[in-house]
Amino acid sequence: MLPYFRDPAVVVTSLTHPLASRKKLAFEECLDYDFVAIPGARWIDAFLGGTKSGSDKPMRIRAQGGSYESVCCLVEAGVGIAVMQESAGKRNASHMALKIIHLTDDWADSSMQICARSFALWCLRVSRRVS
Repeated sequence: MLPYFRDPAVVVTSLTHPLASRKKLAFEECLDYDFVAIPGARWIDAFLGGTKSGSDKPMRIRAQGGSYESVCCLVEAGVGIAVMQESAGKRNASHMALKIIHLTDDWADSSMQICARSFALWCLRVSRRVS
């Protein structure tokens, strides 16, 4: 495996949300608030739907959006908070009033890797295509 891209999970809130003053927090601290989710469309939602992070509190899904942009619009409007990859959060925070908060949980630090049966063969094939 080769490291490719690091894209940790973050919490996205409106600028006026009680958590917006935080720089980092544990996922369990979010469970007191309503969530906006993308139903089954992203790995993070599938993961969070099956976890309680060691807590007896379930996630309270108040609304669902069909894309990261629609979820961020709902978050910006104060409907709830969302958990998504940092790249999606930052992309939407560039043109919306959103706060990105990093999660301290180990599972939140996700990274993409390139996997191949044999990197020697893979590199040979790639170099032949480039030539």
